[in-house]
Amino acid sequence: MTKALELGELANFTTVNVAGNSVGFSTSLEVSVDAVKLQGNTVNDILSSANTAAELRAANAYANAVATANTTSFNQAANAYANAIATANTNAYAVAANAYANVFNGGTFTGVVTMQANLTANTVRLNGNMQIDGDLIVTGNTVTMNVSSLSVEDNMIYLNASSNVANPDLGIAGNYNDGTYRHAGMFRDATDGMWKFFHQYVPEPDASAYIDTANNTFALANVQGYAFISGGGGVYANGIISGGNTTITGTLSASANVNLDSGTLFVDGTNNRVGINNTAPTQALTVTGTSALGNTAITGTLTASANVNFDSGTLFVDGTNNRVGINNAAPTQALTVAGDTFVNGAVTFANSTGNTIYIAANGYMSIGNTANNNSARLYITASDAASRRTLILDSGYPTVSSNATNYNHNFWVNHRNFPISSGVTDSGYRIGINVEGYQDNTAFQGTLNTYRGIWVRTGNYSNTTGTITNNYGIHIENFNNSGTITNNFGLYQEGSGTRNYLQGNTGFGTSTPYSTVVVHGDTHLTFNNSLYFGANTTAAGAWNTRMYASGGVQYINSNGFVVNDYGYTGTKTFIDVSSANRVGLTTAVDSLFELKTGRIRQGYNQRAILGWFDWHTGPISGTYYLHIKTNLWGGGSPGNTQPTMSYFHILGYDYRALTIDSKLGFHNWAGSIYSAASTNSGSLNISPAAYVSSDGYVVLRFDVTNASYMGLTINYYQAYGYSFQSVNVTATALTTSASNY
Repeated sequence: MTKALELGELANFTTVNVAGNSVGFSTSLEVSVDAVKLQGNTVNDILSSANTAAELRAANAYANAVATANTTSFNQAANAYANAIATANTNAYAVAANAYANVFNGGTFTGVVTMQANLTANTVRLNGNMQIDGDLIVTGNTVTMNVSSLSVEDNMIYLNASSNVANPDLGIAGNYNDGTYRHAGMFRDATDGMWKFFHQYVPEPDASAYIDTANNTFALANVQGYAFISGGGGVYANGIISGGNTTITGTLSASANVNLDSGTLFVDGTNNRVGINNTAPTQALTVTGTSALGNTAITGTLTASANVNFDSGTLFVDGTNNRVGINNAAPTQALTVAGDTFVNGAVTFANSTGNTIYIAANGYMSIGNTANNNSARLYITASDAASRRTLILDSGYPTVSSNATNYNHNFWVNHRNFPISSGVTDSGYRIGINVEGYQDNTAFQGTLNTYRGIWVRTGNYSNTTGTITNNYGIHIENFNNSGTITNNFGLYQEGSGTRNYLQGNTGFGTSTPYSTVVVHGDTHLTFNNSLYFGANTTAAGAWNTRMYASGGVQYINSNGFVVNDYGYTGTKTFIDVSSANRVGLTTAVDSLFELKTGRIRQGYNQRAILGWFDWHTGPISGTYYLHIKTNLWGGGSPGNTQPTMSYFHILGYDYRALTIDSKLGFHNWAGSIYSAASTNSGSLNISPAAYVSSDGYVVLRFDVTNASYMGLTINYYQAYGYSFQSVNVTATALTTSASNY
């Protein structure tokens, strides 16, 4: 490097003055005698005064250096240099330097000095340009350059070279004075490996290998730039970041507040909140103004002081009226939903008084309490004391303006097709509708006027002119078309202390009852105590007729009753039972009195079974006998040894216009049958007789020879003095022989 030098002072080579600026060297500047040429006009004096080889070399070098100098000053310097080293025996370089410095003190050298070897000096001052062709090695503690600008050709400034500190803070620092002497700069913090910009730092940065970040004057500085681009590791800030456009690829982390565009986006690093158009967010996200969002995931609370519109009304928050709309940008209620709604999980609706609607995640729903404990698919409770209805189902009805067939169900319970595998028995039950209105705790202690388990009101109440063809308060239809139903009840009531009240006409077996009770079909009345007929009163003594049971026998206790054709004042009386212990049959019907089967006591000493046996046949040709075997003991053994005295009364007819009226009496007192002679009052004697079968029972025999469409009805009478024995027919036979069969 070639530079113009002004050698104003060369004392011990410790200072070089370059263009008016002093450059200090910590060691002597060594200049090889072969590398320094001092150009001057006179060198002979220098050479002639040299006494030693070293001195000669110094003089020769000096003379060569100044050989081309044209000024008197060079000549004087050369002479002074030669004289100064003439007696020097040791360090010729030092002597020559001192002499040269003394001679040229205050002088000026305007030529060019080229150094091609080492130069050792204490102070070198170069007043002009200096070029060094080779490495410049400074082995001191401080290099000070008092220049207005520093240009470095290399693209890399290398720090901490040949240092014995393995991991110091690396950086660049400078000082400034804003009223206090301070430092600012940037460095790599060895404690965390992060590059940091700092300011306000009072200690000297080079006083230690580390920046004291714990010093109370240390502060991270703001950084302003056009763009900060992260390579993936993230951008971190503990202060305020301001600048132009910022692109972040990775994570932006800030331990303090972040304010973008004067509050357009504000991050409250202290309270972990975010504000949009709001620099004092009160919630995890606080938005001021109308917001339009794309795909957004929010964990926490979203607070907005104005309307919020997501996806053009998919979710709309009316901040003015505090309403929310889903698929509705003009909600009229606190929540307005347009379209189908799907909720996956439990849902609770509640008002300020605590009344709730709760839908569990498994689909169970309760109204009036917060949980239904899986006791019912729909569980409704109403614990308030107000007069209200727990559930109202008002489906409305379609308007019918022309003939049509419409089916409307206000309340429908579908509880059919319950699966039970073949051969499996479920000992439980299925209930379509269960109403439980009983009281089972001490909460009920007062008086309730009326309770109705099920209250059904139908029909035309008022202000209507329409017609209902068939109105059913309760219509029960039981199917038994397949499978097996052991007990099929339409209505079944339990509770011995209950009553049933039916106002109006009631029909059994008929849908058109014309009286209070109309029964079509067989009727069986079974009662354990009493059955009352009479006045409408609860007092038993006020009833006109009473039927009661005692010892398995039913009794009628009455002041008298009449059976007539219709109503209370019928014109035809069938049975008249008077209070004078009389029964009258006072009208002529098909028969005055008929008992299909059973027994009637006549007077005191007879019991009768009327119509005990009926028999008829078509035309009979030839001799035939009718044998009727009974269960009456006829004597001998085996057999029923119960004694009896009875007779049979045979009534009948024959197509030959002959009537039959015969009697056959017998008894078994002597252990064998005794048959009395039969008596005949009719026009035809059919020769009845009795005999004992081989197994000891009474058999009646009738001669029905040549009978033509004969019909017989046999009544059985038994004397009252004997225990009554029910008589049955055990076998019949029609034979051509009168012998026993």
